[in-house]
Amino acid sequence: MQRMRSPLRKLASAITSHSKTLLPSEKADWGRAMEQEASSIDSDFSALKWALGCAFACYLEGKRVMTAQERANKLGEVAPVIMSFLAFVIVLVVVATGWERHSTDEGAAAHLFQLLIVGQAPFVLMFLLTAKWSNLVKVVKPFAIQVGALALALGSLAVFRL
Repeated sequence: MQRMRSPLRKLASAITSHSKTLLPSEKADWGRAMEQEASSIDSDFSALKWALGCAFACYLEGKRVMTAQERANKLGEVAPVIMSFLAFVIVLVVVATGWERHSTDEGAAAHLFQLLIVGQAPFVLMFLLTAKWSNLVKVVKPFAIQVGALALALGSLAVFRL
């Protein structure tokens, strides 16, 4: 009979499995060793700490072997989503606090929003220029996420009539 795994052990296992996918193919044996080590640790909390350490090491190793083009592509993929999210947060703060509601001119919140939205253009262009178009899914999916994040930020203006 197999004993039930605790949520901490399941999380540790999921993190270790994810960590394996971050490694370059020539380091696949590292991933197998990490999983074997994690499964042999008795304490669930210690296994989770081990898994988090493995994830950190794998992220560093994956970043180390990235080419300049891959780094530029990753930056171009992530930056617009973060910028759209920040623009959305600005809208929420303005709505929640009434920040600059009664000013006669556009205030700092509007200018920050505009800079965050317009500032995405160079990052999106960098993403599209450095993309590996031979794998279309790896281009379309992040671009769709970027478009969705932008729609969230701009849509919030329409919803709150700002």
